[in-house]
Amino acid sequence: MRMTSAIPLWLTRLRALRPGAMGVLVVTAMGLLVAAVIVHGSLKMELLLAGIAFMGIGCAYPQVILWSIVVCTVFFSETRYGIDSPSVFRLGSYILDPFRLNVYELLIYSLFLVLVLRRLISRPRTVLPRSVTVPSLAFAALYALQLVRGLAGGNPYGELVHFFNGKFVLAGLAALYCFLQLLGTPKMRLRLLDVLFVLASCRAAYALINYFFGSGDAANVYRSEAVSVAKVALWESADHMLFTLLIAVAIAGWATRRISRGRAVLYMAAALPLALTVMLSFRRTGWLGLVLALVVLVAFLAGRSRRILALLPAAGAAAGAVLSLSYRRFPGTGGLLSRLFPDLAATGVASRPEEWALAWRTIAGNPFVGDLVARRAGSSLYYWDTRVVHNAVLFAWMKFGLLGMLSVGFLVFACIRFAVRAVSCRSAEEHVALAVVAIVPFAAMLTITGTPLIEIRMILVLAMAGALGVLVGSAAKDNPGHDPALGRAD
Repeated sequence: MRMTSAIPLWLTRLRALRPGAMGVLVVTAMGLLVAAVIVHGSLKMELLLAGIAFMGIGCAYPQVILWSIVVCTVFFSETRYGIDSPSVFRLGSYILDPFRLNVYELLIYSLFLVLVLRRLISRPRTVLPRSVTVPSLAFAALYALQLVRGLAGGNPYGELVHFFNGKFVLAGLAALYCFLQLLGTPKMRLRLLDVLFVLASCRAAYALINYFFGSGDAANVYRSEAVSVAKVALWESADHMLFTLLIAVAIAGWATRRISRGRAVLYMAAALPLALTVMLSFRRTGWLGLVLALVVLVAFLAGRSRRILALLPAAGAAAGAVLSLSYRRFPGTGGLLSRLFPDLAATGVASRPEEWALAWRTIAGNPFVGDLVARRAGSSLYYWDTRVVHNAVLFAWMKFGLLGMLSVGFLVFACIRFAVRAVSCRSAEEHVALAVVAIVPFAAMLTITGTPLIEIRMILVLAMAGALGVLVGSAAKDNPGHDPALGRAD
């Protein structure tokens, strides 16, 4: 009884504080927290003061932190791969050693804390559906349990929260909450898409200029390989996922006439360098992901709009031209696929099935609980002695246990279900929902053959897409048969 009666009193006292006083308390607390965990001079005093000032602004205007996350997600690479070049757009790695947080996580958790405090003080911005909150809270609880188990087992904290152990999944859930809270209106979602198109087209233009006139893409994973692919790799899989999502938005918006004529021109013009960047890349997943997204769009829109059919010849011609360029560029002695996709010729790594078998052998020894520091069974190849698993399902099962894997799966399914609802209702934002549905095969392919759960940028792109799907689907449920003209409003 005392516990239940104390909570309303505590909330009442919080609500009694003025916004200015609350902001001072939050900024002071964050500043003290940051100052307490800095070790070995990892942050200069100037940067600390700038961070406190930034968080002060973020307490009053959370959108400032939101747009900072968006800009970092679009512009900055996550890794430098195997090269060392000052021209790489890359954020620094961990800057708070005890907590091992990178810039993305600092922004995400700061925004999450700000929004939670604002929710406690005033009415919530957006009421989240249970199908999203329940699996999110379940995974957070399971991750905390795994962390406690690891610490009790004598493992160092830095080892437990290494990104190879999947800590970015928790940051992704916090980012999903933030996106759901701050993108709750059609105007904010439209503004987000505008910003994404502008930023992504600038990044793609830079990559293409370097590809044709410069020394190639700085983020080139295969530059050290024997295959001559020094100018092929154009950014990372997270960029290709984001580019594919935006291309799908542009095509779906144009085909369904849900966006204004001016935006249709802007989106379609921006989609051209995005598509060219994906097609000129060495990544097979980028190619197949874009093709599968177009197939999904055609399947959904063929019966609704004849416009979509007009794009098929142009898309086929462009794909043929790029394949021909790739074939002529790498005239090696390999087969057709090796010449079209030079990364196939890379050597020195085990096959995916062999790696999956090693991961499953580890899971079979502990199928229900999981372990953050669990590693795959030993292998004769040095590369596969690491903790990387190119299969998100096996990785989540191995690290978070059966319940952790299922909670993430239920959350993903809920986001897709909301997007499909918006498509079936033909809502005013159905083009956004169509784009979210279109990247599902791409995401599924990366889930099976990639490492999305240890890539913070990929998780943030998927969190944005999931939030858009949930919000558009919820709006479609609340306003069935919405006036299509609202989809063209600026």
